[in-house]
Amino acid sequence: MPPKVRHLIAIYCLSATLASAESDPVDLPTLVSYPEVSSELITTSFQDNDFIERDIHNISDVTKAVPNMHISELGMGSYGNIFNIRGLTNTRLFSDPSMVFYVDDVPYSSTLAYLGSFFDIAQADVYRSPQGGLFGKNSYGGAFNLKSLAPDNQFKASLALEIENFNHYLVSSKVSGALIEDQLYFNIAGMYKSRDGYLHNDYLNITPDDQEQFGGTASLIWTPNQRWNIRLTGGMEDFDNGANRFVRLDSEDDFTVNSGDSEQLQSRSNNQSLRIAYQWDEIEFLSITSRRYWQMDPSITDLDLTPLPLLTRHISINEETWTQEFRAHSTSTQSDWGWQLGLFYSNRQRNSLFDTGVFGRHMVADIQAQETNSYAVFGHLSYQGFDDFTLTADLRYDYSGYSSEAQGNLNYPIGEPLSTDVSNHTSFVSPTFSVDYHYSDNLMLYASMGLAFKPGGIAGTSITNLEFKKETLWHNQLGLKSNFFNQRIQADLALFFYDIDDYQIERFFTPTDYSVTNAPKVYSYGVELETLTTLVDNLQLEANLGYSRTYFNDYHDPITGTDYAGNAVPYVPDFTALAALQYNHPLGYFARTEWQWVGNTYFDDANTDLMYEKGYSLLNLRVGYQQRYYSVYVYANNVTDNDYYTFKQQGVARGTPGDPRTFGVRLELSY
Repeated sequence: MPPKVRHLIAIYCLSATLASAESDPVDLPTLVSYPEVSSELITTSFQDNDFIERDIHNISDVTKAVPNMHISELGMGSYGNIFNIRGLTNTRLFSDPSMVFYVDDVPYSSTLAYLGSFFDIAQADVYRSPQGGLFGKNSYGGAFNLKSLAPDNQFKASLALEIENFNHYLVSSKVSGALIEDQLYFNIAGMYKSRDGYLHNDYLNITPDDQEQFGGTASLIWTPNQRWNIRLTGGMEDFDNGANRFVRLDSEDDFTVNSGDSEQLQSRSNNQSLRIAYQWDEIEFLSITSRRYWQMDPSITDLDLTPLPLLTRHISINEETWTQEFRAHSTSTQSDWGWQLGLFYSNRQRNSLFDTGVFGRHMVADIQAQETNSYAVFGHLSYQGFDDFTLTADLRYDYSGYSSEAQGNLNYPIGEPLSTDVSNHTSFVSPTFSVDYHYSDNLMLYASMGLAFKPGGIAGTSITNLEFKKETLWHNQLGLKSNFFNQRIQADLALFFYDIDDYQIERFFTPTDYSVTNAPKVYSYGVELETLTTLVDNLQLEANLGYSRTYFNDYHDPITGTDYAGNAVPYVPDFTALAALQYNHPLGYFARTEWQWVGNTYFDDANTDLMYEKGYSLLNLRVGYQQRYYSVYVYANNVTDNDYYTFKQQGVARGTPGDPRTFGVRLELSY
């Protein structure tokens, strides 16, 4: 048994031994941490058994059930993934995220250092539009808000084992309870998983992308009385992803490579946070202090994927982020007014080395030390004094300043360096106005309009294209929420139109010069439909569909000058869809059949045939049985074993093949 598995089981057993005997649960103070908001904002929510029944283990699993949301994955944990929400994306390495992630009110501020796996999550809410008045971290395109399970006086523990083909093993454990009854509680959760690689290197006769991951989180929650809730949390993750999961696009087999280099990709992170909440009679105050450290070293990539050492790249990055957020909001149920005020600060320091070798020699090295400071003041105000209308206004002011000391060397380490020092700042005011109209108990209409922005920044592998400008957005949406026949049929419909200036695009300028440019004008519009129908007792049909058209209105290739007006923006599928039939029997039997569709996608701004991925579909099955103290599930994903790419990269003509057919069993014991 691997040492890390033994460590995890030892922690579980020790926690179970030290925990107090079972006692009656108590209700903890309920601290919402957000004001009552327009009900159209939370567009999709997952709770309780949804995570097991839908096979949700990370952010990527959540997005498949949300229309017009998609992740272009590189198969390397969260590193390098591109999140798309209604045509708004992040760049792989350099820009701020379009989606902000909160876990128990703690922001994950960098696209490099997103949360890898879920630990003990009880609820996940997805917001599909900018939320400037609700979150301290700038939520340019939307937000994920994750909440952990709350412990109580009752000791609870679980141990889960998952076995899958490709020698995939996962062991996870959760323990919670009270150290001091009614006052001091604890949560401990951890996991270990490993699997053999999907790829095969014919030249070296190995599976280069073998993966291993270990991580966990622990919390202490102190509630000296009904007004206070103090939570101290720490966590860590350690990834060994083997090789970068890339294959040449001209390969005869999507899972075969012939690289002569021994590729590696390892990353690790740790985080700490202190959350203090105090409840007055009609006001709640919240303070959140957090630190997150993330490091990737080494990352060794064979850029040409041939037996010869033509082009290799070694990347080393470490990033440390501190955040401080204050919020105060009303909790009165008698007033027609609801409000929130907040302050936010973050400091991010990043050090990076991008070392490119040609025929085994160091040729180009880019070394950078970056620091970014961000400040924000934000507020939310709603009025519900009308019989059928709710009016809402959000307003925030952001100021972001960055500095960089960059050094490029054409013959590292003995060549003459070219140094560049850059500092800059940007600010933006983001108002949003919305109105809800409750036409009846079964139908609500809503509309919203506002401005949002994503800061500019500094590229890490370029001296000639070092800086890029901020991206700004005018967002508009209309929608309705409805339910009929005693909520046996629920249907949500949304229309959106986005006008985007200086859209940020990450791309190769030369084989070794990878940077960000801005497209002057991009438009994005689309429609989203989500339905949930109870066909008969215990049998539900879930269906959602998203269509988006995101295209360049004004953009020329920064090297050739070619006019790309009318081209589709990279990484944005034209359609996303999900249809699922789910049966839950009162005795504990469960079955779910799920069909997922991702539409046509381009992976470059030129919309070339090589960088095009035709729409594909995936069929997933899950059957299980659950009782109070145990559950067992059998599952199969990508049942038809479809071939598809989740990512393609221009310049070096390589891509990431999607997961092949996988199947396995999960057993969980609970106490």
